[in-house]
Amino acid sequence: MESWPRIHTPFVRLGLWEFCVNGFVQRLDPNMISYYGCWWILSPYFRKIYTDLVPFWFLITQVLVTISLCLEAIAVVTLIAYMCKRIRHVERKTFFLSLITFCYSSSSILLTIAVIIFGVNYQTETWMPYPILNWPSWSYGFAILSGFTSLLAAISFGLICRELRRDIENWVLEFPMSTKVKTRRRWKLIKRHWPEEVVPVSAMAVDDNKSIKSHPFSDQHSQLQSNLSVPPPSIEKFSDYSYSENSGDNLIHNSRHIKDYRQNDDRQDSEI
Repeated sequence: MESWPRIHTPFVRLGLWEFCVNGFVQRLDPNMISYYGCWWILSPYFRKIYTDLVPFWFLITQVLVTISLCLEAIAVVTLIAYMCKRIRHVERKTFFLSLITFCYSSSSILLTIAVIIFGVNYQTETWMPYPILNWPSWSYGFAILSGFTSLLAAISFGLICRELRRDIENWVLEFPMSTKVKTRRRWKLIKRHWPEEVVPVSAMAVDDNKSIKSHPFSDQHSQLQSNLSVPPPSIEKFSDYSYSENSGDNLIHNSRHIKDYRQNDDRQDSEI
């Protein structure tokens, strides 16, 4: 905030952490001590008038802007690491993209609140003298612009993160062993997208026998058809290769079903 330069006023300009005064006198001060120059807000020179220079709403503005600046710094450092391909794990990429989105969105919200608080209270008569001659400077405009850009960045990185999550789900379903995804997350994705209407082999065999018995020549071919019944590809895939949550990234081959298939083949050869 700045004061009109062509008119002499006790207040010159201020920032979040610096005040410039020219003959500023504290209200109701019996000694009428004047303060001059530009000083840091926490300087001992302003110790007696600190409560007048920094009211509660201005302190909240300082805290919000400082937190938003720290969040944007974290987002920028993470983005540089992401663009330099230092993050190669698929799930880590989604995590860091989510972190960048969170930082930018939080920074946008905090900056919006800080700008509104300062814009409502900067002309308070009990704060700076001659509030009519005081007006927000270029830094206030940059704070507003920073809030809008942070919001746009949060939306952009949020969309990128959502697309990457969809790609991970597709990769896990199509190539479950080639994608670097945690074991529990891969197992959950496979169970979520695996068709639930899987019919057991015994139930399908019963249905096949019923359909064969309805045929006039079912007595001759019932025994042969029951032995030749093979489970569908999806059921065979689900029964032969079962995913184990405790085995890391390996698939456990179920030998019990292979033995059953070999016994069926031996029966067919003996009957022939």
